[in-house]
Amino acid sequence: MCEDEGERQATFEKLVAELYQRGKGISMASFLEIDAVIDPLRVAMMDRSSDVSYAAGQMISRLGAVSLRALPEAIELLDHPAGGRRGAAFTLVANLGPQAAAAVPKLIRIIDAKKGSTTAELTVLAAIGPAAAEAGPVLEKWAADKAPNNYRSRLHFTLFHIRGHTADLENFVRFMFDR
Repeated sequence: MCEDEGERQATFEKLVAELYQRGKGISMASFLEIDAVIDPLRVAMMDRSSDVSYAAGQMISRLGAVSLRALPEAIELLDHPAGGRRGAAFTLVANLGPQAAAAVPKLIRIIDAKKGSTTAELTVLAAIGPAAAEAGPVLEKWAADKAPNNYRSRLHFTLFHIRGHTADLENFVRFMFDR
C-alpha cells in the first residue's frame, strides 16, 4: 500500500509503463505473425488455380492495412480471364477503399472497354469513393444514353459514391424504375 500521493503516483506510472511495454510486445508479435503470412498469401493470390487465388485474396482482404502490400497483385488480376482470380482482386481492392486509388486507372480502362456494361468494376470504384474522381468522365460518358439502362443505374450509383451529388442519386433511382 502506498503511503503518500507521490509514492502512489510513482507506482501508478510504473504499472502503466509495464502495461504499455506488454501491449507493445503483443502488438509487435501480432504484426510479425501477420507479416509472416502476407507474403506467402500474395504468392498464392497469383496461383494458377482460381480457387487458391480467390481464397488467398479473401484472406488478405481481412488483414486490414497490411493488405495494402498486396495491391499490386490485385491490380494485375483485375482483368484476368479467370473469374476466381478477378474476384480475389475485386474483394481486396474494394476492402481497401480509398487506399486502393492506384487501381483506378486500370478500372477505368476495363469499364471503357466493356462500354460501361459491368457491375464488379463499378462496385469497386464506388468502394474507392472520392479517391476515384478521375473515373468521372468515363462513367459520365457511358451513363449518357450509351450503356443499357440496368448498367446506367449502376453507373449513376458509382458516380454518387464518388461525387456525392444529389443528381447522381436521383438518376440512379430513375433508372432503377426504368428497367
